[in-house]
Amino acid sequence: MKFLLGEIFRAAVGQKFVSENPMQFVKIPKHVRENGTALSLKEVAGFLAACEKSPYGKQYFVYLYTGIRRDEIHSLRIEGDFVSVICGKCRKGQKKRRRKIPIAPVLRPLLPLSEEEISVKNDVLTGTFKKLCPAHHLNDLRHTFVSRSLECGISKTLVDVWTDHTDKKDMTEGVYTHFSEVFQRDEIEKLKF
Repeated sequence: MKFLLGEIFRAAVGQKFVSENPMQFVKIPKHVRENGTALSLKEVAGFLAACEKSPYGKQYFVYLYTGIRRDEIHSLRIEGDFVSVICGKCRKGQKKRRRKIPIAPVLRPLLPLSEEEISVKNDVLTGTFKKLCPAHHLNDLRHTFVSRSLECGISKTLVDVWTDHTDKKDMTEGVYTHFSEVFQRDEIEKLKF
């Protein structure tokens, strides 16, 4: 917006409609990104208890024990011992790709989700989550998954694969590393919180 107004006033100065461009004095503060925070173990215990009474408890368990992004739940499929989702960070024009996350032991009894459970609107899940856990955002379940996975001794590289954070600049990890399904299933067994 500042750029557009700046150009309009620059043209106005050039046409002698105004004597100077007031936009040169406008300072826009730099955006500071807020990072989420993981739920503490005590908060997780309270949250899980609250989930049992929530109509969306199963969805929240999926977020907490897979680390998927908020919108990725709509593409969720069960493929053997894995949850599969379409990556939510694909840019327009790029081919959509699926990623697989092994199903954690605590999550197995709750799956699969019904079509109705998968199709709940993001805003409904976000709003209900805020009531259950007022000090956090829904994306904090993703932070919790990553934090607890690392605390449980799961390889950072593997957690990056599960959360779609592989760095393509690192050729070894981003291009040449392919974890076997057996290894991934063994690693998810460590996830106990």
